[in-house]
Amino acid sequence: MFRQIRLHEDDSDFQRVIWRKDPSEIISDYKLTKVTYGTAAAPFLAIRALRQLVHDEGHSFPLGAKAVARHSYVDDILCGAANVIDAMDVKRQLIELLVRGGFPLSKWASNEPSLCSDDENPSKIFSDSEVVATLGVRWSPVLDTFSARVAHPTGREAVVTKRTVLSEIARLFDPLGWMAPVLIVAEIILQDLCLSKVGWDEVLSLELIERWQSFRSSLSKLEQISIPRWVGTKEANVSFISLHGFCDASERAYAAAVYLRVAGEGEDGYVSLLAAKTKIAPLKLVSVPHLELCAAVLLTRFLVKIVEGLQFVSVPVFCWIDSAVSLAWIRGHPSRWKTFVAHRIAENQTSLPGAQMSYVNTKLNPADAATGGISPDELMDSSLWWSGPPWLAGWEEGWSCGKPESSGAEDSEMRMAVNHSATSLHNSGDVFQRFSSYLRLLNVMSLCLRWLHNFRDKNHKRSGFVSPEERAQAAG
Repeated sequence: MFRQIRLHEDDSDFQRVIWRKDPSEIISDYKLTKVTYGTAAAPFLAIRALRQLVHDEGHSFPLGAKAVARHSYVDDILCGAANVIDAMDVKRQLIELLVRGGFPLSKWASNEPSLCSDDENPSKIFSDSEVVATLGVRWSPVLDTFSARVAHPTGREAVVTKRTVLSEIARLFDPLGWMAPVLIVAEIILQDLCLSKVGWDEVLSLELIERWQSFRSSLSKLEQISIPRWVGTKEANVSFISLHGFCDASERAYAAAVYLRVAGEGEDGYVSLLAAKTKIAPLKLVSVPHLELCAAVLLTRFLVKIVEGLQFVSVPVFCWIDSAVSLAWIRGHPSRWKTFVAHRIAENQTSLPGAQMSYVNTKLNPADAATGGISPDELMDSSLWWSGPPWLAGWEEGWSCGKPESSGAEDSEMRMAVNHSATSLHNSGDVFQRFSSYLRLLNVMSLCLRWLHNFRDKNHKRSGFVSPEERAQAAG
């Protein structure tokens, strides 16, 4: 992609190279006229060129411009339409727009066979058996499903060290958090490695090696999980769409999971997992209610990004939490609580003012699975994780999950009230209004009393700095 972007002639002087094929030849001076891969500015320049293309030519290809502006990630563009006719228009405009800017499509695929007609160039179309891999996931156009990409161990690491473990964890990429209940185990193991203070190339303890090898050997099963791409938002009979976010926390991690519910008039809804996000609990000791509150903030920030990304501005948002203490904090005014709680409550209430936070039983909270970790087999069979609690598919009247039982623990974070009382001074004249501070008033009164003392007792006159005894006499 970078090599398809031509530089301005004035800028090409900054990409000069000297080169010769043989030491016997004279060194030649070259100027690179296109964006060079490996430079710090290359990704920005590539994306900026696409944005400029949308700005310059987007009015002629509105559907293609929308696909480039909102559905592109570097050199990958993932877009779609509600029906085949609209998809045909998107495809045509997208190809014409990119060709106009000098960015011809190298390969493309579709889950609709008619969009891959025989008159197309076969070299530009993925075959039916191929899987399109992008952004850490694999998409099967034939099945129209997503699956995970797992980097299999190379087998070269004979010794398990912190360096090799970190290297393999870094290759686990799950951008939408679908595999979060499994991958959170890797993050917990990595935190335990840091706590053990073992060197980067030292052999790990037997207990850590067994935990890591058990986790690594189960990763291949993640590729068997299939996630439907289509969530039904553009179906003709869809009348109600809502977002539901669940959050939970444990002593080791906290998590948030967001679900999309679509329903037709008089029908039960279809619920699907959109995305999830996890974070490891800090090493500093934090109470579980505080971590639950951090999970609620994580959920709020996550929902804000999803609402903006999917342009669900008018879609109702519901939040669910299984902590009675945190729920009591969230429902109270921030001024009632101490600083840690007050700041997070204020962010929670202002970021999504229209969201409704409610209680959900822990057993029906799907985010609970992503706070402690489960095996790939359990994840594959977990309908709670993939579709949310069973009652969510029904109508709103049946979304009652019971009432939280308050233990009164939330009162421990109540802000202390300090009352200050002052007595009024009678018959004091305006003497207190004539001085800027009480200390200055004492010094002046002390000097006045000194003058009176020296006048009465000329044999024992006082002088020098005002003494503490004189100030005490003045204050009395």
